[in-house]
Amino acid sequence: IQPLVTFPRTDLTYRSSLLWSYFRNRIPSLEQLRVMRDSRLEGGDPNDHATLLARFGQRTIADPFTLTPLE
Repeated sequence: IQPLVTFPRTDLTYRSSLLWSYFRNRIPSLEQLRVMRDSRLEGGDPNDHATLLARFGQRTIADPFTLTPLE
């Protein structure tokens, strides 16, 4: 597959202390009732973007990619 536009070099490791917008956009709005209910039941922090991405960002209608964590 072609590399993502925001990450064009597949031979590099990209690091940031902030979550890139490509990934942040995969997290549903916290106003969505399902997200609020699920994150409260898990005792999660609604500001923990990495955890929210892992919980809700695997699939999105915005792009065809599926995110899977490295094991």
